[in-house]
Amino acid sequence: MDSWESTTGHDEVDEDALTGMKERLDELRASPPSRELVDILIELARAEHSGNTDSAFSYSQEALELSRKLELERYQAESLQLLGSICWSRNSYTDALKHLRQSLEVFEKLEDLTGISSVYDQLGSIYQEQGFTDIALEHYLESLKLMEKAGDMSSVASCYMNIGDIYRQNSDFSLAISSYTRAMAILEDDRDARPADLCYISLAQIYVEIGTLGEALEYCRRSADLRREIGNRKGEAESLRYLGVIYEKLGEMDNVLDSWDRSLAAFEEIDDEISIANLCCRKARVLIGLERLNDAEVLVERAREITESTADLNLQAELTAISSQLHEARNDLERTLLSIREHNRLRTEILASSSRRQFERLQILFETEIREQESEIYRLRNVELEDLVEHHTAQLMEANKDLRCEINERIEAETARERAEATLRTFLDNVEDMVYYQSASGSINHLNSACAVVTGYTKEEFDRDPELWKKIIHPEDVESRTERLRLRQDGALVANQEYRLQKKTGEWCWIHSHMVAIKDAEGEVTGYSCIDRDFTERKKAEQELQASFDSLEKSFQGTVFTMARIVETRDPYTSGHQLRVAELAKAVAAHMDLSEEIIQTVFLAAVIHDIGKICIPQELLSKPGRLNEIEMDLIRTHPQVSFEILSGIDFPWPIADIVLQHHELFDGTGYPNGLSGENISLEARILCAADVVEAMSSHRPYRPKLGEDKAIEELQKYRGIRYDPDVVDACRALFKEEGYELPEYSALIL
Repeated sequence: MDSWESTTGHDEVDEDALTGMKERLDELRASPPSRELVDILIELARAEHSGNTDSAFSYSQEALELSRKLELERYQAESLQLLGSICWSRNSYTDALKHLRQSLEVFEKLEDLTGISSVYDQLGSIYQEQGFTDIALEHYLESLKLMEKAGDMSSVASCYMNIGDIYRQNSDFSLAISSYTRAMAILEDDRDARPADLCYISLAQIYVEIGTLGEALEYCRRSADLRREIGNRKGEAESLRYLGVIYEKLGEMDNVLDSWDRSLAAFEEIDDEISIANLCCRKARVLIGLERLNDAEVLVERAREITESTADLNLQAELTAISSQLHEARNDLERTLLSIREHNRLRTEILASSSRRQFERLQILFETEIREQESEIYRLRNVELEDLVEHHTAQLMEANKDLRCEINERIEAETARERAEATLRTFLDNVEDMVYYQSASGSINHLNSACAVVTGYTKEEFDRDPELWKKIIHPEDVESRTERLRLRQDGALVANQEYRLQKKTGEWCWIHSHMVAIKDAEGEVTGYSCIDRDFTERKKAEQELQASFDSLEKSFQGTVFTMARIVETRDPYTSGHQLRVAELAKAVAAHMDLSEEIIQTVFLAAVIHDIGKICIPQELLSKPGRLNEIEMDLIRTHPQVSFEILSGIDFPWPIADIVLQHHELFDGTGYPNGLSGENISLEARILCAADVVEAMSSHRPYRPKLGEDKAIEELQKYRGIRYDPDVVDACRALFKEEGYELPEYSALIL
């Protein structure tokens, strides 16, 4: 099955982690059944899936039984899906289908679109593997419907490609084209997706199969243009080569030669000698047909020069075939015969090394055909003997031609694979970031050149010691990296990781790492593609910037506390009021589960919320009796005065605005601006309530203290009227449920 996207995955962990999980399993089995026990059974089943299917099956069955006992439906679905996957790997298809269908029923009950989609993909893969393409198609279509509903367009495109493969396998070319076209449209629209050049080539090839060469030509051109645009010179050369093949079918020989000349130039630019030799042979065959024998001979000689320096039997066989055609066109029968003999020798050697049984079967058929033809010739020797021999010779030549085509196709496929590997290696060695493959067991290989540049260790040193990469990771970062592998195997989204790496010189550097799990056709995690970047200089700059910010923040806090001392020296009766309010406001904000930044902002604003009273006469602040209206109006000016004082300071927090609003009430009856509801900042609403509680709980010149109970009653009485209901609830919970007490001033240090 040519799957464009895997649908299942299995965890693989190192031996230490596996041993740790088994020890934890023994501990949990000694206790009553729990969700954690089911969870670790499923983790162990996934970890053992690839190496020990018997253990994996046993863990999955135990997890299923416990999840049913504990009525954990999601774990039931996951256990059944694991059992189906394990049976599939054992080739127990009946049991695999049974477990997967049961899993599907539970996922559908839970309305889990992701789970349903993954099971449909697994079912489709099993049916396609067994040749039941119609049933496989039904399951892929169901998966497609769910992916579209979830809005996962990348998965939708992959599903369309899988469906296109099914249609193409069934020779339903129109439906295959439709599926490929939809996938292409999605890939072209999504700039973050992989390029659509493979989609173009698939469409070009299928249009060649159905004889619609004009469409094939268009898509092949688009593939070449896109590959040129993205800098894929190798891919561009391949597209131009296939473009020449299409022109050859159209009989447009000038365009054939032009396309192959451009392809040849691209191959020469990347120094791909094998591709150059192959294309020289193909072009020489066309030139022989055009009777341009001298030009063809030049190309044959060039291909021969390349072939002599390689051990590529496929290329040698192709060259001898072209040579025989060239000699035959020049009526050089002796050299033709020698070339044919050499070609047959090479072909026999290739078949013997790649598909001996197939070759023997074809050889038997070939010899049987010869014997039958010899008998027929003997029986009819008196009836136009020469014409009969010529007729059967033509049949043998046709059979030989078919055999040669089959061999050539295999040669081309193997050559294409080798070219792709060489191109990938060249690309990776020219990337500045470290790129390498990490197996599921943790060993590192396939390192690009940047790994040696950054670490100082050569590729040979990494090859000799598979554990070298682990050894040079900072001990404090090893555990987090191991955890990252486990989460990636679980299918969780993991943020990019930072860790420290020790170079060969002993110097430590900071690495930014991105890791992607690689899965096989069954969805099993086999390893990880890793891209790591040395960002030591940026890390140092970040640390220096943070230190500077911390120093600035400390300076601001010192300014705030100094201002608070100034206020309290003028009003000894409310000494400690601001700091007690700050402590309470901070506790309320923390109880409301607000961010650390908001908690800090509320605290600092509360510390200096009465800074404006510095402009109020001291005798008025300490007056023992009730204030008259004029005096109250003067007191009410202190939030505005506070704002004017604080707004001139460039705090990194909205301190001035919070202090301005701390006497605004929820119903709009407060001052100075009559704000209401959420028009008052949350920090000011918290500060308002804390101010009321502290004031009522403390002694004042004009009244004795009322106590914390009375203060909470005041808040509860005007909950949702004067005071924010969420703030009131948090404040009440602090005092009534958590036993919070306002701290004594002597216990507070500014």
